[in-house]
Amino acid sequence: MIVEWREWIERYVHEVARRLPRDLRREVADDLRGRLTTDVESRLDGSQRTSERIALERLAETGDPAELAHRIAPEQTVLVGPRILPFFWKCVFGVLIVHLAFTALWMAGLRTDMFLLPFRFVFTGATTWLDVVYGAIAHVGVIVLVFAAVQRWAMGPSSPFPRRWDPRELQPLPARHIESRPRLAARVAIVLYVLFGLHFAPGLFPYLAFEDGTLWRYPLLHPAHRVYLPWIDLWLIPTAVLLLWEMERGQTGLAERWTMAGLDALGAIVLFGIALGGPFTVLDGVFDPLLVILGIWFAVSAVRLFLKSPDEKEDVA
Repeated sequence: MIVEWREWIERYVHEVARRLPRDLRREVADDLRGRLTTDVESRLDGSQRTSERIALERLAETGDPAELAHRIAPEQTVLVGPRILPFFWKCVFGVLIVHLAFTALWMAGLRTDMFLLPFRFVFTGATTWLDVVYGAIAHVGVIVLVFAAVQRWAMGPSSPFPRRWDPRELQPLPARHIESRPRLAARVAIVLYVLFGLHFAPGLFPYLAFEDGTLWRYPLLHPAHRVYLPWIDLWLIPTAVLLLWEMERGQTGLAERWTMAGLDALGAIVLFGIALGGPFTVLDGVFDPLLVILGIWFAVSAVRLFLKSPDEKEDVA
């Protein structure tokens, strides 16, 4: 497949920028893009070679994107090198999702003291929310130590980069996710409907039943459902704000994806807690399994967003 030469440069700039600290990305990307574009254009004058070949040769001379990022910001690779940094973040997000799952089970009354080497998940009757937070921090620390050990002893000395690098290995740019405004508006409407109904109009959530040939309309929510409103508000109000922000911007960037992933994870915990705690509706036997299924859906969505986010294209233009 023939790729336009500017596309190769954009791929390279993206691979370098995503490995740098956020405060350096835009400046480095602009400078690198400008220098590479100028060099390729100057070599194109009077040359018989294709523009794609010239661009690939120039990128090969520049070197591996991870190595260039290492040279630009070496202090960022003391513990975890740039070649394994994307996988490091995926591991961090994966372990935190598991930690959230155990947290949800603990909120539901289940007790756990389990080793998943090198991690330990302790959620007993004596566990407090402070223990939950410190446990998550400790798990991240373990991952840092493991990756630092891999960086130091398994990948060789301080510059574990290949001597030869082929720019054709550059992956296509991840497409920026642009949300449909009607879809976002529909999601906002659903969230606001749920919040308004739970707080001010429980009658918006009825269930229908046939009795003696007549269709009757009964309130679905249990009077005790208000116990869960603070948790639901903590989940749905920021979700509504984020969706409105995405409607205003017209696109979903990396920060928005991370935030939505965290909110989806929180939503899964809230739904599991409601389903396993109850009562929430007068028909818990019917709706609790539905809440569990919905909670699983949000948990899967959170994992998908967490694992996808580190590779999402940054706005470095």
